[in-house]
Amino acid sequence: MTQINSSNVTPITAQQNINKTQSDGGEISLTQAKEDTLVAMSDKLQRIRELVVQAANATASNAERLALQSEVNQLIAEIKQSTEEDNISTVID
Repeated sequence: MTQINSSNVTPITAQQNINKTQSDGGEISLTQAKEDTLVAMSDKLQRIRELVVQAANATASNAERLALQSEVNQLIAEIKQSTEEDNISTVID
């Protein structure tokens, strides 16, 4: 079973995107930045779904399930961090 460790990928938050664009002299809309964050969250949720399907496979060992659960926990933590850093709740509300 091959796993992609998403923790090796540094997510670019909406705020980082805004800061970089502003420092480059360009402009980016807050809406676009929030949309980028939501797309990244959607990707993480899709990965969680894939991991859950893998874990439900009858041939997965307990060790494999623990590794899958660990990756799910990491993805959930990244989603929570994104919501806090980017204040995405204001877009969702």
